[in-house]
Amino acid sequence: MIPFEPDENKFEYIPVFSLREHLAGRFCAWSSPFEEKPTLHHIGKNTADVISRLLERILGVALFVEADNSKAVPQEFHALFRLLYREGVLRSYLFPRPIPGWPDIPAVSLISDHGITATGVAYSRAAAFRKAIGELVERTALIAPHDDSIARGTFRELRSRGALDPAIFRAFSETQLWADSTNAHEVDESSIFSWTECRALHTGRRHLIPAHLVYLRFRRAGEPFIRQATSSGAAAGTSFEMAMYNGICEAVERDAFMIHWLNRITPPRIDPESVTAGSIRALLELCRKYNIDIHLLDLTTDLGIPVIGAAIRDNTPGRPVVHVSARCDLDSEAALRTVILDVLRVGHQQSVSGEQILAVREKGTDLPGLEERRVYWCDRRQEGKANFFLRGARISFVHSSYAGAGMAEKFRRIKNVFMEHGYQVFYKDITTAAAQKAGLTVIMSLAPNLYPLYLNERYRYLGVRRLFDAPVRMGALSSPKKEDEMNDTPHPFL
Repeated sequence: MIPFEPDENKFEYIPVFSLREHLAGRFCAWSSPFEEKPTLHHIGKNTADVISRLLERILGVALFVEADNSKAVPQEFHALFRLLYREGVLRSYLFPRPIPGWPDIPAVSLISDHGITATGVAYSRAAAFRKAIGELVERTALIAPHDDSIARGTFRELRSRGALDPAIFRAFSETQLWADSTNAHEVDESSIFSWTECRALHTGRRHLIPAHLVYLRFRRAGEPFIRQATSSGAAAGTSFEMAMYNGICEAVERDAFMIHWLNRITPPRIDPESVTAGSIRALLELCRKYNIDIHLLDLTTDLGIPVIGAAIRDNTPGRPVVHVSARCDLDSEAALRTVILDVLRVGHQQSVSGEQILAVREKGTDLPGLEERRVYWCDRRQEGKANFFLRGARISFVHSSYAGAGMAEKFRRIKNVFMEHGYQVFYKDITTAAAQKAGLTVIMSLAPNLYPLYLNERYRYLGVRRLFDAPVRMGALSSPKKEDEMNDTPHPFL
């Protein structure tokens, strides 16, 4: 055991963990980190916490255990890490430190052989590990088909086998398709696709769906490009209901953000003083302590499912002038807590150079990926372009009736919301062998009626009906905007 004072002037990886984490981990090394802990675990953890705090008070210093990275992993995750290594899912991991002047919130980054990095930032190191592991397992499951259900043919040929009409997923407008000189996005009944099996959420019926809508990096030569492949709608959970609920919520939150951003709708700002939950007030106090300019936004749409946004403004050179995140949950308090932690991840990202900013500036708004988008928003010239989004009227935070509700109850409700609106949801279970052994289910959900998030600015979707109709139903606009009236500034959802 050694006293440890973190160096706030360095952006580095430090292989240490607190004495409290070390002792508490001894009591739960034999149980799964995703299972509900038995009473003995809670007794042991509380005892370790009391002993550690007493020692720290007597000595007058914070006590940490110094170790190499392999020992810095909480003991409850050791068996799971060995499993993920054996299955080829996990190859290395890092403990990123925040930039100077940023709260030192626990963070972990896990890296796979496929170049995937999953980062978890949470109120405790164990919670950060759980988030990162779930994200890593989810994203590796999306890399490529791991079953033999791929069929190839046209919608016309496979209609009798339950093939879904690809046109229901079309996101580009007729104007956009007309301007596409390559015809790479034209879809009709004779378009050839690789198909994989899926199910309809409300009926349970089996269908076939174009595989590139499910899997990342999957597209056969000559197949039309319906929409950009992203991980939106994919989620991992300890049950089917949890994975499905989380996946749908992700689709809802991104639909809500994009509808507000593209229509230039100013969302209401949540008054931080109206928040009563102690854990959330502690996070907001942390932001005040470090002078973090955070804005809390109500992005809820006509669906009535709470969506909370959080935006951080920063005038430090090399940092994003605006960074936005959003979270959806029927439990609005849980959504608010999660989105604050999520948006604070920006402090664990390294600053960009002036050369990077100039290189992206030359591209204008031609941003093909997430990294270019991040650099774009590190350019001080872009700061004013998000003003409309952050100047809404102040409102009090609304606590939903689903605070503390169980997953089964929330899943039933969100399923009914989609049914009430006549919105379809399809899903595919993409659980890999590694995920199954880890006790996780991985689902890719697709809600064709919702507006999808895009990360490539070349493919702004202007053909989704909901983009035009939802603002009117929300009462935000008196009539739908036209295509050429939509916001053409690249979005700051990073």
